[in-house]
Amino acid sequence: MRRDLLPAARDDRGRSGDDRRRDHAPAGRRRGPARDEADQRPVAAHRTVHEGMVWDLVRDTIDFAPGVRFDREYIRHTGAVAVLAVDEADRAC
Repeated sequence: MRRDLLPAARDDRGRSGDDRRRDHAPAGRRRGPARDEADQRPVAAHRTVHEGMVWDLVRDTIDFAPGVRFDREYIRHTGAVAVLAVDEADRAC
């Protein structure tokens, strides 16, 4: 059974695992919800997987921590400009 479909485990006071862990954080260092934070990590390898007319698919291998690497894939796009003509009533022509 998939774990993400299971109901959250609750203790005898009705708290979920996240609530219980928050209680054990050191004083003055209470944890809030998880969030992404920008940080620079060294790129061990950079490879263009696909070169297209409009965009490229790129794969970078990131050195996240000692002994920990992962691949990140993203779309590299040169940018775009569009022009839309409208009349005096703001209708597209």
